[in-house]
Amino acid sequence: MADKVESQWGRKSVLLQKHMTRGKEKVLQKLGKSDETRDEIFDCYNLNFTQQVAASAKLNKEVKNYLTCCKSMSLASSSLFETLEEIYEPEWDGHGDLGSIKETLGLLWDDYQRKLLDQIFNPIVRYQSKFPDIKKKVEKRNRKVIDYDSSRHALEGAKGKKDEARTAKAHEIYDEKKKNYEDINNEMHEELPTLYDRRIPFYAQTFQQLYSAEATFHEEVGKAMCQLGDIMANLNKEAQLGTYSIKKKIPSFRRENSSSPSTGSHQPVPPSPNSSDMSGASHGRGTNDIAQDDEEGDEEDDAAEYQVPRSTPVAEPRLSNSDGDPTVKTDSDDKPEENAELPPGVLYRVKALHDYACLDSDELSFTKGELIQVIEYEDPEDQDEGWLYGLRESDNSKGVFPENFTVRI
Repeated sequence: MADKVESQWGRKSVLLQKHMTRGKEKVLQKLGKSDETRDEIFDCYNLNFTQQVAASAKLNKEVKNYLTCCKSMSLASSSLFETLEEIYEPEWDGHGDLGSIKETLGLLWDDYQRKLLDQIFNPIVRYQSKFPDIKKKVEKRNRKVIDYDSSRHALEGAKGKKDEARTAKAHEIYDEKKKNYEDINNEMHEELPTLYDRRIPFYAQTFQQLYSAEATFHEEVGKAMCQLGDIMANLNKEAQLGTYSIKKKIPSFRRENSSSPSTGSHQPVPPSPNSSDMSGASHGRGTNDIAQDDEEGDEEDDAAEYQVPRSTPVAEPRLSNSDGDPTVKTDSDDKPEENAELPPGVLYRVKALHDYACLDSDELSFTKGELIQVIEYEDPEDQDEGWLYGLRESDNSKGVFPENFTVRI
């Protein structure tokens, strides 16, 4: 036990002595009181090695950042595609292809990230794994050169004192330190340039695999994106043709008569004649007639909706010629203005019997007595029963209007 402790203390004392000797030699060299062994070739190799280590560390950092960005981009692409699937309605063209495209993109992203890890990042790590051993050898070589310089200076000092025993001991130490230094220095002269020259094929292979994997990835992703672009182009084309128009899918409820839902009629109901128009007809009638009319009116309240009153036919006036013979007035004698030649595209003309206020932006408002030119619907599928499409002659406004509010002229 005592021998073991003594051995440990002996090693520690030797190491301590070496550190003190090296420290003293470094101080003397910095003060310029002792010369320093210089190897310019090794210094050049060591500088190249330092730059090589720094470049590999930067490459490792950037590739790691690139991997992180690719992972984030993969997640962002997947999230964006999920949003597309949510807003892409099932009846739209190409909906069934979205699932397969999403799966393809997911596989491409996973394969690309795996290649970056296996073919790019891991080789860089293996390339860097050689550097720590070389660093230790360089540090050892630097210690050996200090030991060599110290033994050389000790030998020079011993020779000056003409002590043969001391000189012989110093020479023996000098030979040992010189051999140690030259062995490791020659080893560094072989390893450092060899390692430095390997950087070129390593960089070439690394970036070749990187850009090849990236090119393949973008090519395959581009095919999937082209397929998506074609789907969107077809969707846009169908939308312009009106395939998915909301008017074709939802019945026209905006024109329903909200005041009388039980009748089931989709046409507006013209206003009933006002009381002032009926007051004249009531003059000269007896109280019994009025009471009877009241009873009939109560019964009529439960009847169907009010019908548009039809104009009472009027007999053609008879005229007499110069000989006193009665003649019938012909159309050519008094042709109304409304029967003039119709403009191109006009089917016929109508005259408003009642005022009508539009309930929607595509409807046409008018007042009683206005003239309207009936024309064909721009889209025949938009035509509803009981509604016409026309042009108001007063200001050339177009829109749909209820047929039972007008009369053909």
